[in-house]
Amino acid sequence: MLTLRTRMGIMSVISILVVALNVAIPMAFAEEVAPPTNLLVRVVDADGQGRPEVPVRLGEGWVNPGTTAQAVQEATTNDEGLVVFENIAGDAYWVAATDTNLGLTAGKNVWLDLDEGNEVVLVLDSAKKAGIEGEIDGSATLTVSDGSYWWSTNDISSYSIELQTLAENRVYEYRVEYGTTIYTRIIGLHDQDIVAMPTVYAKEGVAGCSDINATVAIPSGFKSSGVVVELWPVNTSSASPCHNLAASGDDGILDAGTWSGSVDPSSHRVVLNGLAPGMYAAIVRTQDSESPWWSDVLTDGVNLAEGQNEVSLEVPQPATVKGVAMIAGQPAVERQIYVLERFDRFGIGVSYAQTDDNGAFEMTVPQGNLEICIQAAGCQSLTVTGDQAGQVVDLGEVDLTGEEGRQPLPPGDRSLTVDVKDGLGKPVGGAGVLVEYWLPDEERWIVAEEATTGDHGRAIFNDLPQGRYWISVDQDGDWANGLGFEQELWIDEDEQVEVVVDENIPEGKDGVQGEIGLGFAEYSGSILFTPLDESADGLIRRWWFAVDYATEPALYSVLLPEGRYDVEFLYYRDDQGWIQSIGGQLDVDGTVTLPELYPWDDQCLTTSGQVTGAQPWSDPPVSNVWMADWVRMEFVRGLEGDGGQETPCDWIVDTLDEPYWQAPVWYPGDVGEWRLNGLPRGRYMVFTDPYKLLDDGDYISYTYFDYLDLMDPVEGFDLELREPARVTGRVVQEDGAPVQGAGVEIWPDIDEPWVRTQTTYTDEEGQFTLYTMPGSFYLQLEDETPLGEVFSVGWGDDVDLGNLTRAVTDTEPEPEPEPSPTPQPGPGPQPSPAPAPAPAPAPGTGSDEVTLLEPDRVAEVIDTPGTEVSFEIPADQPVVIPSNVVELLASSGKEAVRFDYGAVEVNLPVANLDRGQLAELNPYLAAIAGNANAQIRFTVKETEPARLPAGFAAAGGLYEIKLEVAVPDSEPVAVSKLPEPVTITVPITWTGDPVVVGLWYQKDDGSLVPVPSWPSGEQGLTAALRHFSRYVVAARQSSFTDVKGHWARRNIEAAYAHGIINGFDASTFGPDRAVNRIQFVAMLTRALGLEPDAQAAQRFKDLSPAWEGVAGAAYKAGIVRGVSASQFEPNRQMSRLELAVMIGRALKTHGFSLSEAEVAEILSRFKDGSAVPMWAREAVATAVKAGVVRGVRRDELVLDRTATRAETASIVVRFLEAWLREDQQ
Repeated sequence: MLTLRTRMGIMSVISILVVALNVAIPMAFAEEVAPPTNLLVRVVDADGQGRPEVPVRLGEGWVNPGTTAQAVQEATTNDEGLVVFENIAGDAYWVAATDTNLGLTAGKNVWLDLDEGNEVVLVLDSAKKAGIEGEIDGSATLTVSDGSYWWSTNDISSYSIELQTLAENRVYEYRVEYGTTIYTRIIGLHDQDIVAMPTVYAKEGVAGCSDINATVAIPSGFKSSGVVVELWPVNTSSASPCHNLAASGDDGILDAGTWSGSVDPSSHRVVLNGLAPGMYAAIVRTQDSESPWWSDVLTDGVNLAEGQNEVSLEVPQPATVKGVAMIAGQPAVERQIYVLERFDRFGIGVSYAQTDDNGAFEMTVPQGNLEICIQAAGCQSLTVTGDQAGQVVDLGEVDLTGEEGRQPLPPGDRSLTVDVKDGLGKPVGGAGVLVEYWLPDEERWIVAEEATTGDHGRAIFNDLPQGRYWISVDQDGDWANGLGFEQELWIDEDEQVEVVVDENIPEGKDGVQGEIGLGFAEYSGSILFTPLDESADGLIRRWWFAVDYATEPALYSVLLPEGRYDVEFLYYRDDQGWIQSIGGQLDVDGTVTLPELYPWDDQCLTTSGQVTGAQPWSDPPVSNVWMADWVRMEFVRGLEGDGGQETPCDWIVDTLDEPYWQAPVWYPGDVGEWRLNGLPRGRYMVFTDPYKLLDDGDYISYTYFDYLDLMDPVEGFDLELREPARVTGRVVQEDGAPVQGAGVEIWPDIDEPWVRTQTTYTDEEGQFTLYTMPGSFYLQLEDETPLGEVFSVGWGDDVDLGNLTRAVTDTEPEPEPEPSPTPQPGPGPQPSPAPAPAPAPAPGTGSDEVTLLEPDRVAEVIDTPGTEVSFEIPADQPVVIPSNVVELLASSGKEAVRFDYGAVEVNLPVANLDRGQLAELNPYLAAIAGNANAQIRFTVKETEPARLPAGFAAAGGLYEIKLEVAVPDSEPVAVSKLPEPVTITVPITWTGDPVVVGLWYQKDDGSLVPVPSWPSGEQGLTAALRHFSRYVVAARQSSFTDVKGHWARRNIEAAYAHGIINGFDASTFGPDRAVNRIQFVAMLTRALGLEPDAQAAQRFKDLSPAWEGVAGAAYKAGIVRGVSASQFEPNRQMSRLELAVMIGRALKTHGFSLSEAEVAEILSRFKDGSAVPMWAREAVATAVKAGVVRGVRRDELVLDRTATRAETASIVVRFLEAWLREDQQ
């Protein structure tokens, strides 16, 4: 496994799996015996047709690809090419089918799922559709494998192997074994139907080729068996017929070939045949006699001539090092520790070990300049001299803390379980899992724990504190080349996370594949895929694919959920770090193939220049100087009459939306320098964001930009930074009152597209400060409300724009005065009181008449079908509920108690009567709630309505509602917070349209706050209460003049009447204007009656203080998530899809649910139902089923269209009605 870290070019998961199997098979599945299951095997030809009468064998355990062991069952396929193996005990097997006429075997290592059907498809054909072909001169065994599937053939001169089942985007190891020689290459079918392999000369004495007889000197202390020699071609003769075996790959061949062989333990010799003459690097893999870990040693280079070559390879005598690994002053307990040897730009793993429970380690290492490291922590230099060979060197305490550092976590009792699976749902063993914890006080990440998944793909972390975490998963566990995944996670309770990573995209799945070109040995790169769509569970995810030190284009393939992604290609240079990014947005639906991205192709264009007037960031940063770290170019459009030749980079602007190129600014002297490669022709905006640290610790910044028409490479495109203009002002209401927390944006007054803006927020006096470069600009609020007129500034100007009136708003405008006379209350229904028990005084509650809900009375109705019981209560009379009654209700499975006061009905959840739950939410109740004599007292009392604010009219009564905990001889104590909402139905006296009537919470100052409510029955109003206080039934009518005749007029008036949405002013609603994310979230939280929670929104850095409360409430309720770990994008316009998903989530939290079959049936009613992304299907179907979201046309949802204010008002009103109707039922 160790040498795989050093392979030039792409390193696929195949090689890692192959080697891992060699050392892990004996112990991989020594676990509990699984219950019996069945396996269906289907053998097909290249067209997918079943192949009859093919022998199929099944054996226990996984095997090295191309090999088999003793079969436990054998069968022959039927006429449809099927075989069923029944009653299989265990979960790890191999299966193989053989065509004796073709001399070809197809096999697979299988992990059986005990809960579901298991099926394996094996393609057994020589048809040329998607596969490989070539010739072997000599007697050999050929195996082609992806680490799980394999094809093998013996002793044939020519071959053609169909690999179609692996779906045209796989990476394989090609392996030819002859004599003591093993020849390997990495191949890929990406964009390549048939890969033509060079002829392998599987014999000695081939004219023009080389054979090697190597004697290996093995030092004492190492096992003489199991020693392997590998030869890597460095420069070989092109005149040799064997040259193509060593040449850099193309046309689907992804690397240069390597030769390896096992050293005879008695003679210490190895024979390798069929090599091209030339220079090779030689690796000797040895094994310490006292340790299971391998050690790899790079010996001197080998120069082979034609014919026979006698070579001596000497492994220098190693040393033994021991010590105690320390991280942040603490022993690194049970951690993998390894030593690297540097060769050119490559790091070769030469020795591995495991620290014990005291952090101690001991390992054998070669002589030379080395590094000793702990994964996900740090490294230290280590030099082993010839004098230390054969000696034990005590290193003492070795500090391997690393740059990020590690320190003990705060105490905690939470657990995190991470399950890693592939695209077919099978567990991924050997994956690395790293968990980092955010220290809020120090504002930095620390490494919490790391682990490697077992055979069942699981890693478990215990004793974690509550808080913010970042989880990283590396599929191969080596944290080098290949595929990985990361996500942010907030741990409040025990959490279980499922991670899907797969370098292969199974048929019918979604993902991205392509090639990334690096071109130089000192370069590395990675590709990031960050979802822009909100995931079904709201978690922020990101996949990456990393390539280290590849001189040839590297193939990548990443399984992704369907959706829209920000795709970013990042390039690094070993001596400089990050040097460039190229990115944009991409829709992933099915398998998306991207062309090779090679920024240094001389057919693409380059741009470079200087940055003056700034300096680099320093640690600690310097105050009062401008700093600039990067330069970015964003593609604006193609140029008319370009006429230039196409470039290999044109696909970037053709395929990716909003493409960009970004590079760091380097400071070799006083002037910064930047350079961007891989650009197609077109118009670009070039910009940077200089920033400055002020003495008070705050940062200020501005955007410097320019436009560039790029037809040919441009050198000297300089950015001259100077002291910017300072723009101040004050945002006020029409009455002169300051507007606090308003987001003020500055935009250039130009005709060109503009993708950047600066935003700041007003303080408590409404004041703001912005900085900008010279030019003409205008200001607007985040909701696109204009502020003032266009103004011009120059470098260093100080401009005060004075008071800027916010004429209109859709944030929280005060209700406008009612334009029409207030209607007089009309008579409402007066039902006759139902019989009720005689009032009785309750102990500890004073002398008031109350209804005591005694156990005997409850027992009479406890067997009533359903989850609630009902009782008739005299109007205005308190109800006292003893604790034994609460226990009786809970133990009988009752979830709610319905109190019928005649005109008023209350549905009170039993959870709200539980003293333990009440005390947990209201700590001040702890002492009294724990009293054995404590009782619950519930009161609904109607009084005359108080004076209402302007714009409201009385439409029913005023109700004092209280829930108290009482003990003898003490005053009852009111409950503030409730575990669950309470549903109440009250009468209304309004004679007009009932949809304008709502229930409102009346505060002590007389102002009103909306409560979720909706008309029910005849002259009734149902509401959901989240706390108890004073509530009034009132009507609120709008006077919007722009909704007359509009299809949504009644819903708009209803939304306004219930306090869900407001107008821009008293007469303007703007029904056809677009809605942004934060506006809709505000509407939905008002409809739900959620309490503002600014603390829950602290993770989002782009929210103004005015919006943090509603955003935090929706986030905490699970209705909305940010677009990234720290970004909410409040001003992004809402699509109908996003709107439907948020509504569906809100419905789900209130008991609405659908089966998968129901989801499929509902969406099948619409022509575009199949286009709904997988992550959104359940939520959208739930919203449709509830009647909340409807198609734009009868059979079309049109979810990609931007939602309007009229649509959102209608949808939120329908949601309110559906929710309260469901609760009432």
